[in-house]
Amino acid sequence: MKNKVVSISVKLLIMVYSFIFIAALNNFISAKRTFSTNNNGIFNLFIFILISIIIFVTLFYLNYYFNKKYNFKIKRRYQSIIIIFYSLIMVLFIIYHLQDQFVFHPNYSVKAERINVNNRYEPLNIDNKYYGFGKIDQSKVSPTILYFGGNGESTAVNFYLFNKEDIFKYYQGFNFISFDYPSYGLSKGKANEENIYLMVDRIMEYLETNPYVDMNNIVVMGFSLGTGVASYTASKYNVNKLVLLAPYNNFSDTMNQFIPIFYSLIIYSLSDQLVSSKLSKKLIESSNNNNLKTFVLVEEGHNEIPYSPNALFIINNFINDY
Repeated sequence: MKNKVVSISVKLLIMVYSFIFIAALNNFISAKRTFSTNNNGIFNLFIFILISIIIFVTLFYLNYYFNKKYNFKIKRRYQSIIIIFYSLIMVLFIIYHLQDQFVFHPNYSVKAERINVNNRYEPLNIDNKYYGFGKIDQSKVSPTILYFGGNGESTAVNFYLFNKEDIFKYYQGFNFISFDYPSYGLSKGKANEENIYLMVDRIMEYLETNPYVDMNNIVVMGFSLGTGVASYTASKYNVNKLVLLAPYNNFSDTMNQFIPIFYSLIIYSLSDQLVSSKLSKKLIESSNNNNLKTFVLVEEGHNEIPYSPNALFIINNFINDY
């Protein structure tokens, strides 16, 4: 009897701890992404062990009590139902706790950060929380491009590659500013939709305080994951133009509600392996914006779109067409 009770207790303990493990894994990944440090590791380990003992003893005596007093046994067919139910709950639990880890993939390079500084690109810092880079001419008031990158990108790497590939020549006459999402680059916080939108609000407040930024001529540009962020920015703030590179159609409601009031440009590729061109087409088809311009690339893969000479030529004409 005791052996059976121990066996059931161990199984229940494993089930309970599988949930604890998922929650702990999510917290661990988030902490690593936000450069968090924990100086109370020994104390937390002690608490973890203590909770383990309490849970095990509780489960053991509950099982022993039910087996001894009520001869409680679970039939085999009910065991299968319990396993299926448990598996479903576990999947939902994993999706809920780890969805942000699946969607957001931060990237960072100390080397790129150092090279950008040597190339005289200006490191940007808002509240010691949001970090990025800017190609800025502080000697005059200039139109400004606010760029939101894709998943797995960082501002440091983007500026390094844009400089290396001579991309900034297509944006001459414009300030070019970009910040890393929370947990990307050096930015702090957890990467999720709510925190990213809070970051956008703070960035716009920051731009208003800088005299070299022409707030009447803001171009918001987004690539891939950043197209949703760019569209949110354009929907809430008075921007001049919106450029979306490889957009998806999940934010069509926002687009239809706000985009008709200003000029916008969508560029996508038929060879995009990550964001299907069908998604971009659905977004375009759902739009009732008469000021929307589109341009279709043929051979460029997903990550090649921001560097495509054809795309950059179209963007240059679009942002300079007053």
